[in-house]
Amino acid sequence: MAVAVALIVALFLGLLADLATAVVVRAIWHGGSLWWPLEAFGTDIRLLVVNRDRISVVEATGAGLGLLGGTLAAAAAVGAAPGNASFLYLALALGALGGHAAASLSDFGRAELRAKRGRLQFVMVEPAFVLALAAGFIRWRAVDLEAVRGAHDVLGSGMEVGPPLASMGLMLAAFVVVSCGALRLSPERAAETGTGGGSSLAVTMCRWSLSGATVLVAAALLAGGENTLTAAWPLDPAFLPGLLTAAAGALVLGGVRAALDSLSWGIRLLAGWGAGLMAAIALELVLLA
Repeated sequence: MAVAVALIVALFLGLLADLATAVVVRAIWHGGSLWWPLEAFGTDIRLLVVNRDRISVVEATGAGLGLLGGTLAAAAAVGAAPGNASFLYLALALGALGGHAAASLSDFGRAELRAKRGRLQFVMVEPAFVLALAAGFIRWRAVDLEAVRGAHDVLGSGMEVGPPLASMGLMLAAFVVVSCGALRLSPERAAETGTGGGSSLAVTMCRWSLSGATVLVAAALLAGGENTLTAAWPLDPAFLPGLLTAAAGALVLGGVRAALDSLSWGIRLLAGWGAGLMAAIALELVLLA
């Protein structure tokens, strides 16, 4: 039950990230609806139910794997699944790969180009993501999130405890994890004319679960959380700091995504290299502390 609740929380955090993207786009470029994520989701449901706009086997398989990865990563972040670093990364990688597989099939030239560019972005930014994730674990001298949460219980929040260099490195690592999360996402299918229904809905669910899992992991590294988990954990005040940190991370992820969408393709690739540099700096800071 706690795993299912973790997935639901991750999906809501992913939706929050998309809403943040819509707000930034509207505020800066004065275009688009503030509620386009919800409007697109409703349209996809209607197409699926009324017009029977179904999904292919390959897309369904990719979406299933993507949701599985996002669910396992979100559950690990809140203590409902094994939280060792290797399991956590494999779950996050599965979530990203499944989402890109679900978005890869398209008969539309522009959608196909966006899917290919999305896969290249994922490959380019993955080393920075791994390095930042490793820096977060190294900050606590731990190899699993259970030990990280235990350190938080004993010492306090990672943003307040320890040498300033360690705190700076941890916060920078968490920022890089969240920012890379925006670049690891598959492109939405609803943005292209002629797509929708089952295909778009599957990609949307993968994107939301992966976004939510990513910010939950970053929040676990920054704010920790309780080691005793129940089915009603989102309503437990003890989990409130972690959930608020994750919600703030979702807003950051959405804002970074909106900023990246406004850049040219070449600049986005440079942003990936910049993320790698920041991840290396974060790792150096936590090692020196």
